[in-house]
Amino acid sequence: MVIRAIVVWLACLGWIGAGAMAAPGDRVPLPNASFERGGKGGVDSSAKAGLASPGGAALLGLPDGWNAYQWGNPADSRFAVAVEKGAGRRGSNALRAHNLDPSALAGVYTHVSLAARTYRLTVWARAEKGQWGKGRAYLANTYSRPFRVGDRWTRLVVETTLSQPLERAEVNVQNATGRVGVLWFDDLVIEEVPTARYDLVPDTRPQRPRMLLFSPMNVNYLRDTAAEWAQRGLRGFLFDGIMAS
Repeated sequence: MVIRAIVVWLACLGWIGAGAMAAPGDRVPLPNASFERGGKGGVDSSAKAGLASPGGAALLGLPDGWNAYQWGNPADSRFAVAVEKGAGRRGSNALRAHNLDPSALAGVYTHVSLAARTYRLTVWARAEKGQWGKGRAYLANTYSRPFRVGDRWTRLVVETTLSQPLERAEVNVQNATGRVGVLWFDDLVIEEVPTARYDLVPDTRPQRPRMLLFSPMNVNYLRDTAAEWAQRGLRGFLFDGIMAS
């Protein structure tokens, strides 16, 4: 509310001109964003890397373009990550992240190149039938909160703003349930978020509005700079907390 009030106040003074709204950019190119393709070694040959084949599940191995990892403590917490056939939102494939130990945070990560802008990551997650879990995502420098998800697909979202470009910005998704269980992830998207830019311009109106400044500033300072404030169109000052003094 304070920031909004300041912006409105500056607009009234004529210091803010017509803002420029940045158009939303195209989606950031991601490798295998829907986790359709898997094959970094078959399930059997990847067993030593943490992959385990649950009964009846058709696993294709690690997702192409992504790396398996677990973020839990201890580091040797057991986990299994693979692309599972037919487990996605529309009967497509999906990423299966299985915590084999309660301490595990099973998931995958990759890297993308990002310019200095604001971005939003969205990904869909669900738990096993009749169960619940928690999923979270990471984008460049920001974690989402752990989202509680049931056995229906739930959208996870995280946004971040980069002040400098990153050539290798990390992107990851994790099963953050905190107990043994499976989460599936599907359809990950990163897109640029439109942002507003305000330009300061002089007030050229012949009749500027009469205004009062609600000021937390020192009285002596305002007295010494009164002429400058008057040139900006201010007619006087109101002081916060004056009754208390």
